[in-house]
Amino acid sequence: MSHGTKSAYEPVFGAAYEELRQTLAARDAAIVIDHARTLSFMLTDGIVPSNSKEGYFARLLIRRALRVLSKVPEAPDLISVIERVAREIAREYPEIGAHRDDRDRLLTAEIERYSEALERARPILQRQEERLAASGGRVTEENLVEWYDSLGVPPEVAVSLISNPPKVPDDFYSKVATRHEQETPTG
Repeated sequence: MSHGTKSAYEPVFGAAYEELRQTLAARDAAIVIDHARTLSFMLTDGIVPSNSKEGYFARLLIRRALRVLSKVPEAPDLISVIERVAREIAREYPEIGAHRDDRDRLLTAEIERYSEALERARPILQRQEERLAASGGRVTEENLVEWYDSLGVPPEVAVSLISNPPKVPDDFYSKVATRHEQETPTG
């Protein structure tokens, strides 16, 4: 918003947004708040983070929020951000507060899975890059998509783990989402 007006997030998520603004840029704080709001509803509705359908979207939001928060060591953890946002939402939607334990259990499990995926990925990515180089090739955007889909490694992380990375396209996640939409049968 411009002309001295507040962010759209301040009136609704004031305390949580302001806490994030202490450590994150306005855009990053808005991303995390928006993802926290969406995840509060999704996880309350029983969506389990996974690699398919709605679960894939939940996983994508969790991991993106984690990446944004990881940019700044002083940033709060994702579970505490979601808890603060959920408390605000629960004023209008009490079911959000009623499912706190389930939500936190799902979040904790997904955060652990993400951390484990990143640890497993480093040697795998380096071996694959070596194989490509040995055959005269190099890592491409398609490799980044495959690593993201199969190993859960975001391109921003993948390029930091290999020696000769490609440029990550600005619309990487849109391309991945489109790919998933095309793979998902309708009906």
